[in-house]
Amino acid sequence: MGARPIFITEGDPSGISSQLIAQEEALLQKISQTQAIFLVRSNTNVSYAFSEYKFTLGEGFKSQGLPSSGLYQMDAETFLQSTQKNNYSSLSKIQKSLMLRLMNGTQTLDRKITFGKPSISTGRMSYYSLLAGMSLVEKFGGSLITLPLSKEWVIKSGISKFRGHTEALAEFFHCPSFMLMAGEKWNVIPLTTHIPIRKVSSELKKLAWRNLFQSILDSKLFPKNARIGFMGLNPHAGEGGKVGDEEGKILQPAMNLAKKMGFRVDGPLSADSTFHLRNASEWDILLACYHDQGLIPFKLLEGKKGINLTLGLPFLRVSPDHGPAYNIASNKGKVDSMSLRQCLEWVQK
Repeated sequence: MGARPIFITEGDPSGISSQLIAQEEALLQKISQTQAIFLVRSNTNVSYAFSEYKFTLGEGFKSQGLPSSGLYQMDAETFLQSTQKNNYSSLSKIQKSLMLRLMNGTQTLDRKITFGKPSISTGRMSYYSLLAGMSLVEKFGGSLITLPLSKEWVIKSGISKFRGHTEALAEFFHCPSFMLMAGEKWNVIPLTTHIPIRKVSSELKKLAWRNLFQSILDSKLFPKNARIGFMGLNPHAGEGGKVGDEEGKILQPAMNLAKKMGFRVDGPLSADSTFHLRNASEWDILLACYHDQGLIPFKLLEGKKGINLTLGLPFLRVSPDHGPAYNIASNKGKVDSMSLRQCLEWVQK
C-alpha cells in the first residue's frame, strides 16, 4: 500500500492561498515524489504553482484509486457534480440546495477573482473546496490540509449555519471533533470555538468531555499520562466561587474524569497568569474555556509556527493558524508561509 494522499483545499481564492502554495512549491515537489498531493480548487483566473498538473477524474474514479505520487489540481465543483449525484440522500438541507444548483447549472459564480476582495462567489467556492476535500478523504483516505477561508463570506454565500472548519468536519464525519492549536512549545485546546462569549458557560456544560479525553489518547500525539492544565473561565479561576461557580460545577467534574482516564491534572488555573508566569513544559496540553482565551496568547507566543489540528477525526486534518489575510493578498512578497510549511511537515509524520 502506498503512502496516503494529501488533499489541500483552496480556502478563499481571493486571499493568500496561491501565494502560500507558491512559496512552498519546493517542499510540495519534494513530498510529491513519494505522496500524491491534490490541490482542490475552483476554476478561476487564479494561477497556482504546478498549474500544469491536472488529474483526470474519470480515469481515477473508474479504477477506484488515485496516483501514488505527483502534484495535481482537481476542480472542486466538477468533483462534486460527478460524485454527489449518487450520495444525494446523505447530504444536509443546505448541501442539497447547493448540489441542486451545481447539478442543474443554475448557480452563477464570478470566476474572475480580485485578490483582497472577497465576495459571495469566493465564499461559495471556499465551501465547495472544503466539501469536496472532505468527500475525497472519506472516499480515498489520506490527510487533509485546509487553507484559510472567511466564515463571514461563506455565511453570506448561503451557508447560513457555517461555524468553521472544525464544526463542518464534525458534522460531515458524524463525530465529535476538537480544535488543537499545536506549536513548538505550547499545545492549546479551546473547549468552545466559534460562539458568542455569552454562550460559553452553557456550551461548557454540554461538552463531551469523555470524547475529548479519548480523542487526545487516540491521537497518540501525547503520553498516555499527559499532564493537562485546565484554565478557569472566570477571573482568577473564580476565587473559590466568589467570582463565578463554573470552575467548581463544570471544570472540577471534568478534571476528576480526566484523572480517572489516566491524565495528570493541574487547575483550575488563573488564565491571566497561565502563559506569562508559567513554563510550557509544565503541561502537555492546556485547555482554554473559550476561543480567544487560548488563541490570543498562543498566536503571540508561537507566531506562524503554530497549526490548527482537529482531534477526533479518523484522519489527520491540519490548517495554518491564520486567516485569508485579505489586507496583504494583493501585495506579493509580504506573505509568510511558515504555518503551511508546518502543516506539510505534520502530514509527513
